[in-house]
Amino acid sequence: MRTSLFLALIFTLAACSSPQKNMRTVASSESAQADCEDKRVFGKAEAQKCYVKAGSTNKSFFTFKASGTAEEIQYAHGFLLAEEINTGSIEEMLSYFAREEASLGSTKWIFTALKECQMKKLKKSVSKEFLNNISALARGYSDGMKAKGLAVVYTEEDFIFTLLGIEIGNVLGGIAQDQSTSPIKALTKVLGQCGIRVAGAGLSKLLKRFKKEPAHDRKMGCVGLVAPDSVTGQGLIHGRNLDQTPLMKSWAKSPVIYLINEEGRIPYVAAGTAGLIYPGGISGYNQHGLAVSLHQMNTTRWDTTHKEGSAEVVPYLQQRILREAKSIDEAFALVKKTNVFSSWTIFISDSKTQEVASIEVSSHRKVIARRRKNEIMGQSNHYLDPTMQKEHFHGNFAAYIETQSRLLQMEKMLRESSGKIDLDWSMNALASHHDYFEGERSFGRVAVKLSNIMTSIAIPSRGEFWMTVGDKKPAAHSWYVGTKVDFSEMSLNIMGLNKTSTFEKNNDLEESFSYAVSSYLAYKNHDTDKSISDLKKALKLSQREDTSYIYNLARLHMMENKLPEAKEYMDKLLLIKDQFHLYQQALIAMYSARLKQQIGVNSEQEINLLFDEAITIFDKIRVNSLKNKTSEVPDPKTDKIEEARFGHGVPNLEKKIKLINSWKSGKDVKFPSLDFAVND
Repeated sequence: MRTSLFLALIFTLAACSSPQKNMRTVASSESAQADCEDKRVFGKAEAQKCYVKAGSTNKSFFTFKASGTAEEIQYAHGFLLAEEINTGSIEEMLSYFAREEASLGSTKWIFTALKECQMKKLKKSVSKEFLNNISALARGYSDGMKAKGLAVVYTEEDFIFTLLGIEIGNVLGGIAQDQSTSPIKALTKVLGQCGIRVAGAGLSKLLKRFKKEPAHDRKMGCVGLVAPDSVTGQGLIHGRNLDQTPLMKSWAKSPVIYLINEEGRIPYVAAGTAGLIYPGGISGYNQHGLAVSLHQMNTTRWDTTHKEGSAEVVPYLQQRILREAKSIDEAFALVKKTNVFSSWTIFISDSKTQEVASIEVSSHRKVIARRRKNEIMGQSNHYLDPTMQKEHFHGNFAAYIETQSRLLQMEKMLRESSGKIDLDWSMNALASHHDYFEGERSFGRVAVKLSNIMTSIAIPSRGEFWMTVGDKKPAAHSWYVGTKVDFSEMSLNIMGLNKTSTFEKNNDLEESFSYAVSSYLAYKNHDTDKSISDLKKALKLSQREDTSYIYNLARLHMMENKLPEAKEYMDKLLLIKDQFHLYQQALIAMYSARLKQQIGVNSEQEINLLFDEAITIFDKIRVNSLKNKTSEVPDPKTDKIEEARFGHGVPNLEKKIKLINSWKSGKDVKFPSLDFAVND
């Protein structure tokens, strides 16, 4: 049977050897066109390789459309995109976990045992359909590689681990958080699930090392927007940024727009990358005008012990919404009856009814947190329903105000732009570098994050779906390819190219963003010298005293024990400290005091005043956070911290206070690691 499949592909490639071009040029300050040449057909599936050509840019992307059973579609997916899958996200995800394991030294065996224990539970709990689709993808990939005379690199188990890996990250992050806040709870839970061998004395050492990487760096940190027809006049618009640090190098190698028609299901269009069996779990819309995007949370209340075959990873559950639901109510009914492993928000809109809702999901609870009709809505990475507050956490308060800023700023822009919102506006909003609390800055608390790997925009009533191709980093600044979707004909035609116009007259600033991304990647790869070098280039290109760059440069120099250089950068921030969010003021005071103390150029009284200021602010935020405030709109008259909720970042605040007191008492305690993405 497999031989006939090989022959079918060879015959198809021969039949399609004459290039088929689909050229489109859009009005822009930069001439651009989309050129599609390489068409690959297998059964009822078709993949086509295209290029965005604009000046020096020559960036590839794919379209993939398929009909049939879910397994037939996934087999064709693996078969037609085998080479792209081979060098794509599976490679980066497996390498990511391999690096994690290699860095753990003597605790590596515990990590491996814990990972294997939880993978076994996930595989048992997840639906058989999900596992069968992975198996079909893996078989298609294997046969596709062999048909081209190439070595098969990855096994079915590799695909299973990669596509369940996002939940492994959730579990390990949750255990690590428990270990730092409630060690007995962490030990008890691991002991109950994985036995005494894994939960032994080495667990604490393992999790201490794992906790060094911020939990939000392992998750899909995303911002979304929905604008109904009442404010656009052109149909409901649903846009989102996808941010994912572990896939920053691979995602844009082979971005794909998928048009899927599963037998007996609702057809849908979605954005993803080669090898992703749940592109509908990222973003897309279906034939009935339902559009979705997924937003991930951190949680300690994970559960991998569901009844056999009764659970779904939430990205796959969201894809099921596209293929099975015609309304928000039907979507929520599907969510309620399905077990899940961790915490997410499904951001969903209905262009038929002009409704939008956020469905907050955890292993313990599912609620519609917000639901509006003919009104705008934004989405980021924290729960809003009061009953969901214990279902997620933020490792530090900077991460919490970062997701707050992205939501508040997006909704502010949406409200203030009623009547002006269209496709171009949406692209500019998703590429915004405006901090709700502090104004214009490059990164830290802005809509587009350092880890932004893709942006998509759906306009279902017009049959339009737009996706970035990733020719620039962050992706929200790259070219979008626009497609015209016809579900009745199962056609997906390129209709144009577009991109944000915000930085057309400030190319140096936009280039600085790319250097900042490179600096972040270098930092994640433990190359601090390159991180500093690239961030200095970013600062110079920005042609401004960009506070997000300056803060991170100060902290990077601290970590390298280059204290005079660190102090030079931190002094710039200290001079304008009162302009910052209260929490950032405390960070600046804390680190300025420590640098002055170590260099020895200031009086003990002056140093202690700064230390005490930081302690006072941290403690005020800690107390306010524990009061479980529920207001979503911060009040400037109460120090901009009224948005604080139950316990978010409180353990980290307490650690900072303890650290300052250690420094004050003369103890030589190291600087904590920089949380690069959120300027902590």
